[in-house]
Amino acid sequence: MGFFQNNLNIHIGGEAPEAAISEVARAVRQIAHDAGYAIVVSDGPADRWVLLSRHGGGQWLTLLDSTFDEEPQCSIEAASALGRGLGKLVVGVSVNDSYVDDFFFCRAGEGIATVGPSSSSGADSDAAYGELMGFLKKTPREGTRPEPQEILEEIGLHMSSWRLIGEYFSDETPGRGEVIMTYSRVSPESARTGNDVASEKLKDIPIPRFLCGHPRNVRRRWKKIVKKLVETRSWPAALEGEDFISIEDAPKVLLLEGGQMDGVDDDNVPLYVVTDVLIDVAADDEYARRDLVADLLLEGMKEFWVCLALLNGVGTILPPAKTVEKQRKFARDCVSRFMEWWEELCAMEGRYCGSLWLPMAWPSWARTVLVHIREMGMDHLFPFEANQHETAEAIRKWLADGR
Repeated sequence: MGFFQNNLNIHIGGEAPEAAISEVARAVRQIAHDAGYAIVVSDGPADRWVLLSRHGGGQWLTLLDSTFDEEPQCSIEAASALGRGLGKLVVGVSVNDSYVDDFFFCRAGEGIATVGPSSSSGADSDAAYGELMGFLKKTPREGTRPEPQEILEEIGLHMSSWRLIGEYFSDETPGRGEVIMTYSRVSPESARTGNDVASEKLKDIPIPRFLCGHPRNVRRRWKKIVKKLVETRSWPAALEGEDFISIEDAPKVLLLEGGQMDGVDDDNVPLYVVTDVLIDVAADDEYARRDLVADLLLEGMKEFWVCLALLNGVGTILPPAKTVEKQRKFARDCVSRFMEWWEELCAMEGRYCGSLWLPMAWPSWARTVLVHIREMGMDHLFPFEANQHETAEAIRKWLADGR
């Protein structure tokens, strides 16, 4: 049985694949946003999926988009937009029953699609072939013009790779260099805030604007703030001059883990950077400032954004204290602070993501809280099968009993 697929292929030449994937992913997200889609970060069904994969020995990035098969015109429009926005050559391919039916391409910066159907050997089709080969600085074959499938193989685009990429997605096991993004149709307001129904309470909860952006920039700014915090021992002094925005005006994706997608996009909130820096500062000079940082954190956790920023995929906030008693007290104090903001943290579920922008549902997003529950001695009482609200009830009862 053959396979059917429409795809786009972006020529990156000798450009570093990681940088190219980052650039293309950002452009794709903008195209999806403009079309009324927002990235899915929950377990709900997706209306659109996009996959990016390296192809042709690293010279090309292949883009599969579910809308291309449903609405073929979308592939031409996307190719035109990518060709203009990226300044690169984009080749669109239609595979019908494991045979390349036709191809088209957009010249870099011009956004002009030239179609070359396999059924045609006329002047337009020949011109498309010659122009494509000329752009890639390749010499067209002499004599009879080859079929579209042969043409694409000449420039490094092979049917077997497209089939393999499709299998990667269908098995939900992306290979090296693959990036999957899923989207849902949303209202303009939802696309901006990431929430279909805004909570009145969340609207009034601020987070620092610097947390929203590229991980490199967030890390640089947070290091300066932590340094000032340790020197002044004052959160107001450390945050002097910082802008704050509502959590609902922040990007939808709250990243609790770094990794393969680190730096691909700056339209998210890389929370994992916060604990990365704190652990480094607390561990410097043989943990000389560990207890000071712990005390400052407990003070800062009176604010929602600090509790939110301490959530991460590892579960560690700081290096352990020197004694079991100290660590148990720190864990208990941390959990008490988390409980003060528990309903708000739970309201963020659906926005928490891991290293590949994959959704982190309960209890994965609360790993930091669960680790500290065990450290304060509640592991044998913790209701592992309970939901987040039942868990909070058990924790609060345990704390109220003075265990």
